[in-house]
Amino acid sequence: MSYKVIISVAVGTAMLLSGCHEKNEGIVAEHVISMDVDALLKEEVSIFDMFSDVDVVSLDNTYPLYNHVYLGPSNIACDGERIYILGWRDGSIHVHNMDGSLALCVSRRGRGPGEYLIADQINYNEELDLIEVLDATCRILRYTTDSLRFVSELDFSDQGLRAMHNFYQRGDRYITHSSSEEDHLWELDSKTCQLHSYRYNPPEHLLRYNTPQAPFFEFMGKPCFFRTEDGLVWTFDADKCRLEPYIAWDFGKYSCRGEEIPEDKDVEWYHDFIFEYSKHRISPFMEIKASGSRLFAEVAHNGKLHTVYHDLETGESLLFEKTVEGMSFLPELFRDGVMYKFIDYTFLPEYVNREILDPVSQAAYDKVLAEEGAAIVRYRLK
Repeated sequence: MSYKVIISVAVGTAMLLSGCHEKNEGIVAEHVISMDVDALLKEEVSIFDMFSDVDVVSLDNTYPLYNHVYLGPSNIACDGERIYILGWRDGSIHVHNMDGSLALCVSRRGRGPGEYLIADQINYNEELDLIEVLDATCRILRYTTDSLRFVSELDFSDQGLRAMHNFYQRGDRYITHSSSEEDHLWELDSKTCQLHSYRYNPPEHLLRYNTPQAPFFEFMGKPCFFRTEDGLVWTFDADKCRLEPYIAWDFGKYSCRGEEIPEDKDVEWYHDFIFEYSKHRISPFMEIKASGSRLFAEVAHNGKLHTVYHDLETGESLLFEKTVEGMSFLPELFRDGVMYKFIDYTFLPEYVNREILDPVSQAAYDKVLAEEGAAIVRYRLK
């Protein structure tokens, strides 16, 4: 077990110490997470510093699944009894039992009632016990969990938006995100299907620098949205339909500085610039997920992807490219103290060291590689 560096965190109202935009001077965030990057990178990190156990479940390969470690809208959901995976290649929905056996595989792709054209995200609605699929044409379709029978839809395609790419759902509340509109964030009234804009208009060049792919997560009971250049986390005031700064990151000399990101380049240029810029900054944030008081973020630093871990209650912080077991890490779906990760055979050896597994998981690991199939990896939080 590796030694963990504990970093103090300002809790309560704190000034944002290092904003990414000049216009952000004076932003007040509820929490500021400060990290000594150089000290943290010197520490060895074990996967068991964060999790008590890791196991692998081989998925039935009758209908092959791919897409390993997708950075984008969620294509995995879980109701506690089954895993639901959205196949990006054909829009099919694969339902697997917890032992990996196949319960159902169907496609609802089409133009008829209860069908979607472009499935961008899958979600389990716990309050209704239904599976929801976001169609990029501004519809959310609902299906039963057992047979994926169509039940109903939220259709907001008549309000002049070109496309919708992500959504957050909890109870009756829906918050949606579009990267193709002038206003990017909208509160969706699930009773009337009317949209109300948060008037979030990021500078166009920052979207070319790095467009958020899966910008929503829930933390400490609050819906959250993060911007990619510096990881600043916002929460939502639904009554006033405005964003409230919630969590800011202070990496000292490695913090993103907005004036260093040129404003007149194309997407291809920014793609190359990201890795060069990350050699002396931590930017951009690719992903943030949370469970309880713990945050997991994927960032670019020193030309490579790194994981940032922070526990807001204990102040514990970790920063690493790979664990001492040689494992890469990328956060995905958290539920009931377990992280579920969908990985295909091409990336399984990078994300899981076979030697840390028990005999049952080792057999599942070998089966995935032999069949060129896919797995669900379960990480149990400590």
